[in-house]
Parts: sequence; structure tokens; C-alpha cells
Amino acid sequence: MKREKEERVDLKGTSLKVYLALLKNGNKGGGPRTVQRELDLSSPSLANYHIEKLVSMGLIERDTSGNYRVKRDIQIETLANFISLFGRIFPKYLVCAVFFTTMLATFVTVQPFRAIAAPEYIAALVFGVSTCTVMWYETLSIWRRRPF
Repeated sequence: MKREKEERVDLKGTSLKVYLALLKNGNKGGGPRTVQRELDLSSPSLANYHIEKLVSMGLIERDTSGNYRVKRDIQIETLANFISLFGRIFPKYLVCAVFFTTMLATFVTVQPFRAIAAPEYIAALVFGVSTCTVMWYETLSIWRRRPF
């Protein structure tokens, strides 16, 4: 099957907050009143306005029970550097940072430092520490610039 090119959408302000609230609710979805309560909006009609805006952009859809749910196949430009896990949003690099840090810790545990270290050990240690440093720097940098 041919895969269609994914559309990137730039989303900001209250519409982004509404999208994130519906993303957080996951399969439960929600309606205007749910979004209004969660985001402390002034009225359900304001929430409905932003919901309808997201529907017209193709970001969310209404299910048979009347709740709105996020479509998973559309990328939002603002959230391009984030992933959603268990209803929470994290920087993409967090997964890599944790993975490489775990690998480095395992390496140091399995191969403890020797008095006269082999060049291979030093090279592996330098590579591991530099990779972890870059991954954690990128993770924290993206987290500081988060739009929510």
C-alpha cells in the first residue's frame, strides 16, 4: 500500500491547548464542556469554536458517541520534537538519552575501570559520555522551549 505524505500543521495558542487536552484524554476523547472545564475556558461555546477549528483542519474527529478524538496520523509542526507516551508529552530525545545512559551505566558496571585502562575502554567511555551529554543537552533544550 502506498503511504500518503503526512501533512504538517502549525498550531498555536488556545487551539493547541485544546488539541493537547484531547490528546491527553486519549481514547475517552471529550466534548466542549470537558475541554472547557479542563482548560478553564470562559464558556463551552469558546471550547466548541476551537474544537470545530481543529475538526476543519483535520486534526480531530467526532466519534459515534459524540466525543472528539485526536487523529494519530497528522503531525503538528509545533509538536514535531515531542512524542506522546501514556497520555503525557515528552521530548523525542528523552528516549535516546535514557537508552544511551543505561548503556553507559551497564558498560561501566560490567567492565569496571582498571588501573591501566586499555585504549578501547577509554574510547568506548569517551564515546558513551559524549553521546549521553549530547542527548541530554538536546532533551533539556527542547523541553525548555515546549509550547505548552
